[in-house]
Amino acid sequence: MGGAAIKTKLSALKPIDHVYMVLLALSMCSVHHIFIYSSTQYIPSGVVAVVFSTVSFFNIIYNFIFTETFLV
Repeated sequence: MGGAAIKTKLSALKPIDHVYMVLLALSMCSVHHIFIYSSTQYIPSGVVAVVFSTVSFFNIIYNFIFTETFLV
């Protein structure tokens, strides 16, 4: 027998909640990468590397602002 199975019932989401999740995912996962990659044409690579490495810290801050929970 394998590991213990965990069964949970997920609550149904409203359509507005889906929109909120899509916007949150886009803002935290993809849009800033597009901006950073397109800025490499105009900004030296050292500055881009520093900005790109701080993105994860901004994701933690955005998570706290939007969901009011502190997850690291």
